[in-house]
Order: sequence, then structure tokens, then C-alpha cells
Amino acid sequence: MNLPLKGMNIMVTREKKQAEPISNLIRQYGGVPIEIPLLIYDWIDQPSNRLAFEQLDEFDWLFFTSVNGVRYFIKSIEAYGLSLDHFHSVQIGAVGKKTSEKLKEYGFTVDFEPTIYTAEYMGDEFLRQHHPKKVLLVRGTLSRPTLPEFFTEQNIPFSSVTVYATRVNVDIKNELINELKSNTIHVLTFMSPSTIEAFFQLGKEEIDENTLGRLCICIGTTTRKKAEEMGFQRILIPENFTGVSMIHRLVDHMDNRKGIKHE
Repeated sequence: MNLPLKGMNIMVTREKKQAEPISNLIRQYGGVPIEIPLLIYDWIDQPSNRLAFEQLDEFDWLFFTSVNGVRYFIKSIEAYGLSLDHFHSVQIGAVGKKTSEKLKEYGFTVDFEPTIYTAEYMGDEFLRQHHPKKVLLVRGTLSRPTLPEFFTEQNIPFSSVTVYATRVNVDIKNELINELKSNTIHVLTFMSPSTIEAFFQLGKEEIDENTLGRLCICIGTTTRKKAEEMGFQRILIPENFTGVSMIHRLVDHMDNRKGIKHE
């Protein structure tokens, strides 16, 4: 059996729950996942969110840009005692395959998913296919401003609900420092620009040229840009912007180095 990641220690920086399929795939290919969740997510409960959900009949579209947005949206609905049936009258937009899958787990039909998983492309493609009257964006505290700016520029009425907060996992600092000191990590994985910022905030005392020279895999173009800005020199991104696709991209990279061709 081909084990292209055999002997490789791969740092998985995603939250524990979301890290599992990535870690399992790394093991499947012979590698060793080192789970260092750099970010923590907390539900936000505020009166404006409840009011927006109760007045959903004002909107004809709901937009989600992350799995966490879906997760904490559902938590909000349950906490406010609302029925999910109340939301099936609106159309749903989702950035990314995993976001769509999470919505479908809860019985939602995804009416729009972009062919390229970026917020920039999503806005343009969305307007070529649909003509929204008013949009509700479901966001986190560190969600990028791309879609709000796009809808503003296009004069499309919208509101935002911020359902979760993202914060740096300071409790993991010592573990991260120890891993960097050991100098045994072969590959780093980054799921967002925020993850890279947390990596430098927590590990700055041990980050050096050796660290920046390690192979890192970024989930998409925006994260790659951040990695480049921070000085990383060897960067891969997958064709599809998902965590599992990141590992498949790494496997292809290692196989190519070894001259292995897939039929």
C-alpha cells in the first residue's frame, strides 16, 4: 500500500471537532497528525439576532460563509425556541461544500453554491443567477467584509447577524511552543488567515527562518496570501477549498516528488 506521508508529522490547526476527518486521512496515508487547535469559537447571544430571526419574512435569502456559521445559527434557533420550519420559506446560499453539507444535515435545501469557493466570486456568480430583494448574512466576528461590501456596492438591501465569536486559543500556547522547539513538524496546515495570525501570536518566540521554510498547506487563495505576507516560502493550496482536499494535495505533492503517477 502506498503511504506517501509515512514518517511525516503534520500539524493540524483546526478546531478539534473539525480536525477529525483531516487527522484520519493523514493517518490513512501513513502520517502523524499533531492537533494544535489555534482558534476557539463561542456562541453570541444578543437581542438583535433574535429580532432578525423572528422577522425573517422580511428576507428572501439567507447566506452562510462557514460551517461554524451554520452550527451557531442552529444553536441560536434552538435557544430562541424557534422552529426550523420557519426558515424553509427563504432561499439559502452557502460558500463551500462543507457549509452546504452542514446545512443539508439540518434539512435545508441549498439554492446557491458558487463554483469557486471565495466570497469575491460568490457575489458575482450569485447576481448572474438570482435577483435578491433582501439578504440576511450569517457571520462570525472575524468574517471578511467582502460580501457586505459587495451587496452595498450593488445596492442590494441586507442585514447581518453575528452568531459566533472567534478568539485565539491561549491555552494551547505551551503545546505549540513545545512542538516548535522539538523541530519535528514537517508540514503546517492553515484553514484561514486568522489561523495564521494566531500561529504567530502564540508561537512568535519560537518562529524562525526554519519555521518559515517548512511546507505549509493553505485552504485557499486568501489564506495563501496571508502566509506569503508572513514570510512562508513553500505553500500549497488545493483545487477545492476543503480540509480533506488539502491533504489530498499534500499526497499528490509527495507522490510527484517520488515520481509516482496516479492512473
